Amino acid sequence: MQYLSRISAPHLNKIACLASFTLCLFLLAPALGCNSAPANPLIGTWTLSADGTAPQVCAGAQQKMTFTDTSSQTWNANGATGGPLMVKYVVQLPNVFISSAGGAVTYTVSGSNIIWYSPYGPCTYSKA
Repeated sequence: MQYLSRISAPHLNKIACLASFTLCLFLLAPALGCNSAPANPLIGTWTLSADGTAPQVCAGAQQKMTFTDTSSQTWNANGATGGPLMVKYVVQLPNVFISSAGGAVTYTVSGSNIIWYSPYGPCTYSKA
């Protein structure tokens, strides 16, 4: 404390301003989108779209998919579910890579839709 008495008032004001500015930067950075990783656009529920590009190609594909921060779950046309599976995401837009104990899948984000290049072909999903 004895050192503070040696610092003049104008210098204390500058130090206080600098400290306040630094604190604001740390508090505002996450709110302004200055995160180190991009947001995951897959989070949410998706349904298979009949987009007219050959919907019969996706007849065997999952009809509905739900993604959370840590899991994924899918449903086929009969309502049977696959999952939930614990997953990890790597977001490198426009692609999102998902790995789980069952393997790995890549989704391509295209506007508000995602495209899954499945064994059945490119299947388009829309946010539910």
